[in-house]
Amino acid sequence: MQTIVTELTRVWPGDCFEGTDDQYTWLYEHYGITEDDDVKWQCALADWMDEDPDLDRTDPADRELMAFLADERAMQSFLFRLCEQYRQGSAVWGADDCPLRRQH
Repeated sequence: MQTIVTELTRVWPGDCFEGTDDQYTWLYEHYGITEDDDVKWQCALADWMDEDPDLDRTDPADRELMAFLADERAMQSFLFRLCEQYRQGSAVWGADDCPLRRQH
């Protein structure tokens, strides 16, 4: 978990991730990570921190997430893949917009 948090800090400097459509588009284009992947990550992190991921048992998508969280092997496989996706990329949110970073 901490390795993924470290990667997130690198990719999204200064706590800048807000889950906007532009950010999810950028994340998919640079890392192949979808909004659904991010939701799974957030739920896995909440579960790991013994926090309630605030899922609705009547919502089919949330029931699917609950089953995912209960499946240790599926969750470990997902987290490994997510970490590898982040490690394989070097893009940093906002770097393309910063003239000082383009010069380096």
